[in-house]
Amino acid sequence: MSGRAGPRPNERYVGPIYEARSGNEFDWPDGDRPRVYAYLRPNVGAVGNILRALKTVEATTICFVPELGPASVKELASDGLRITTRPLRLDSVLPRTDLAVL
Repeated sequence: MSGRAGPRPNERYVGPIYEARSGNEFDWPDGDRPRVYAYLRPNVGAVGNILRALKTVEATTICFVPELGPASVKELASDGLRITTRPLRLDSVLPRTDLAVL
């Protein structure tokens, strides 16, 4: 083991890549709707179907999908489903999250 931290070229990562205090802060809107945080990869075959399903849920959802194209973000986002291609500070998201989809 080289002890080298951080991204390495030619590697395929599986699972979330995150740090609690890096990324953009997110403030959940007020209200009684359940809050859903989702972290999805665009190369997952069903990502479009998962986002379409999240769009129909009676919840407030924030979804981080790195490298999702702007046309897809525009097509899939709604008032209840916000999509970001930039990482979120998990310490600002998770304390008020009711459900996480990873």
